Amino acid sequence: MKEWLDLAMFLALCVFVLLGYPVSFTLAGTALIFGLAGMALGIFDPDFLGVFPHRIYGVMTNEVLIAIPLFIFMGVMLERSKVAEELLDTMGQLFGRLRGGLGISVSVVGAMLAATCSAVNAGRLRNASTACATVASSSAMGGTASAACWITIARS
Repeated sequence: MKEWLDLAMFLALCVFVLLGYPVSFTLAGTALIFGLAGMALGIFDPDFLGVFPHRIYGVMTNEVLIAIPLFIFMGVMLERSKVAEELLDTMGQLFGRLRGGLGISVSVVGAMLAATCSAVNAGRLRNASTACATVASSSAMGGTASAACWITIARS
């Protein structure tokens, strides 16, 4: 009977997600429903629920997990406020007269923004797309620089 309950729980989870319910409510609701069903059938021991508050407290005090929403908030604020684009434009104007000045400004701005993004690939993609927009708008190398930027984004 236990194997059938596991399979039914997985199928119910898939069905609820495909119906469009939010994943957080689907996971919690499916677990609660099948936990109660397991208790009614004598498969699930209710004493396991006594440890649940300690597990929640352990997750809430984990400093690494607390930082994740803050990094997401920081990335959204940088994107919405257009600070990264303005910083790259200003650095491009500052180093624009030097040979390879646009590359220098992209490297400097990328180094400054690297500390603000926890998700490495998402940060790289955001920095690359911001840099490509600036390089494409400048007439440094025409289409060659723009094509090289978009190839770099596609590879990352």
